[in-house]
Amino acid sequence: MATGGRMTRLNHSHQASLFDPRLARTVHLIGVGSVGSWVAVMLARVGITDIHVWDGDSVASHNVPMSAYGKSDIGKVKVIALQELIERETGVRITIHEKMYEGEPLRNASVISCVDTMMARSVIWNAAKRKPTIDFFGDTRLNAAFIDILSIAPCKAEEIKDYESLSFSDEDAQTQVCGMHGIVFATSRAAGVIVANLTRFWTYGMKEWRVTERCDTLQRVF
Repeated sequence: MATGGRMTRLNHSHQASLFDPRLARTVHLIGVGSVGSWVAVMLARVGITDIHVWDGDSVASHNVPMSAYGKSDIGKVKVIALQELIERETGVRITIHEKMYEGEPLRNASVISCVDTMMARSVIWNAAKRKPTIDFFGDTRLNAAFIDILSIAPCKAEEIKDYESLSFSDEDAQTQVCGMHGIVFATSRAAGVIVANLTRFWTYGMKEWRVTERCDTLQRVF
């Protein structure tokens, strides 16, 4: 709702015992499709205001059922539609990059990858790996109703090794927990897990490094 020509932001006081937005850093969110759009909305709704989103695609009709986009967003560039949606619903104006991420420097931020291919993931990971000003790297992977959420401190050697052990080629992706579209209860669940892990990390310095679930049975795989 606009007041005096300005957008009124949400009141987060009822969430303050769970997360203080003053602890937040800049977030670079790369890929704002089915999972990434929900991530962006949740970040804004918990009070994070410095959000950068990267994507060059437009909203297609098949994106709408499992994402935060609505029918009126079909045909719009995803980042533009998302900027409009989030500002309208929360008063937060996110920063948009109307392009696919190609390895541009990421500094003084937390990074979340919500892309569809291992090649795209590797570009993002290489930009974050061993960068001392990147405190958190999140990777969301989806295969139908399966989610695989990975959270890494990108300067810790053991976590780098564990994460890179889960890399594979895009040719092998059909047999891995990666790369297939899902359903809204899986995409929103994946977003919720990564946002919860990020806010927990900022608040307590702790995170669950890997969460893998089959959402249609509510079964924890790992």
